[in-house]
Amino acid sequence: MRVVAAIVTVLAAAAAPASGAPGDLDPSFGGGAGWVRTLEIRDATNNFLPRGAEDLVVQRDGKIVVTGEMIDGVSNRYFAALRYLRDGSLDGSFGSGGLVAVDLGAFEDARAVALQRDGKIVAAGETDSETARCFAAMRLNPDGSRDGTSGAAAW
Repeated sequence: MRVVAAIVTVLAAAAAPASGAPGDLDPSFGGGAGWVRTLEIRDATNNFLPRGAEDLVVQRDGKIVVTGEMIDGVSNRYFAALRYLRDGSLDGSFGSGGLVAVDLGAFEDARAVALQRDGKIVAAGETDSETARCFAAMRLNPDGSRDGTSGAAAW
């Protein structure tokens, strides 16, 4: 079972140099608590509910990109990435309020994330097609916008 709080504790350790003893949570992350949890993200059209982190990567500037399962208020699933600032708050300059949620068809799950040398973000996972479960990947610009130079124009 994935537990968001446990994953976000790992984020706290990766976000900034620790100011306490080894093994202590970083008080500069999450408003002094050393951890954060994201229960819901709202934008102009929908509310999104993260269901657990699958993978994360720390960018050169210390921002943390996280992928995982994302559903909306009516249980539609999305291929998604969140980005946190070094202090653990969502990065409002990334996607829509810190979230990129892409509808690839049905039952999407982003499982991994990596950074390219040019700063672009690649997320990989799975989605359904008419006949089988399939690999899926998306590439984003560093600000969370769609990289129009890759893949199908369907999303």
